[in-house]
Amino acid sequence: MDDAELQRRKDLCTATIERIARDVPAQRPAPSIRYVDKLSAHGRFVAGKNEIQIGIVGDLGDPAFDDSMIEALAAHEMGHWADPTLDATMRRSQIVCNTPFVVGVLAGLAIALHAAITTNADQVYAAVAALVFGVMLQVMFSPFFDWKGEFFADRFAAAQTSPDKVVALLARFGTRWMWIPTPTHPSRAQRVRAVIRTPVPTD
Repeated sequence: MDDAELQRRKDLCTATIERIARDVPAQRPAPSIRYVDKLSAHGRFVAGKNEIQIGIVGDLGDPAFDDSMIEALAAHEMGHWADPTLDATMRRSQIVCNTPFVVGVLAGLAIALHAAITTNADQVYAAVAALVFGVMLQVMFSPFFDWKGEFFADRFAAAQTSPDKVVALLARFGTRWMWIPTPTHPSRAQRVRAVIRTPVPTD
């Protein structure tokens, strides 16, 4: 892809973000925008910086990533920006999800220390079990918080662009990941159903 086409795609993405920031009332000022060569996610809203990050490699820089997908991706990240419950949900998620993980780590370390002092090798298994149990609880609780924000952002994007554009974007995601639910994201099928059934109103 030549530089001119990549710049056109960035301009489209920027214009979509700026339009939504201008037209949608939100608790935050308009976000800054940063284009990242390699991003672990396709796009990301960093609440602490009030910044939208968009990936280039594999996304904007991919000829198969068409204009409708660019608009839907930008609108999805703006959905996180516009989500009135985002900050509260993030705080609750940190408390509920991180607490069992920390407890598991501390319990594991305490058991491991006791095993070292008493030279009881059998307690090492208990230390590992405590750590694993803490991680499992963290993973189990995450969907109760993270999924809500993803569903909201998808429906918001559908209202700001169109359901078809969001479904096309999700279909692309499904070619590489998200066939099954994860702690941070519902499955593609769950997200598509949410977009089709309950779009977020634009006013």
